Amino acid sequence: MSWKAVELQVALPRTQDAGQLQDQLQQRAQIMQDVLSQEQLRELERRRKAVLEANEAVRASNEDDEESQNDGQQEQGQGQQSKQQAPKQSIPHPYLGGRVDFSG
Repeated sequence: MSWKAVELQVALPRTQDAGQLQDQLQQRAQIMQDVLSQEQLRELERRRKAVLEANEAVRASNEDDEESQNDGQQEQGQGQQSKQQAPKQSIPHPYLGGRVDFSG
């Protein structure tokens, strides 16, 4: 046998092993991506539920406040009811200023 035949006998099995290893690495990357996407979906669902629960808690507290106000208003009478319904104070915007500069 010549040297080329011996080299090919060693080289061919190694290329098959390298191909299998590369295939496994690609599959591993795909599996990791699937796991990460599932984890992100779970986190997103958890956040959605937290927002919904917070909204429900606020809604429940608002209903309790309205009930207590209604009970208090019934006791006080119709004349004082219009005084208590003052306009709500506006909440300042988080990043917009209160003044506008027209000089320019």
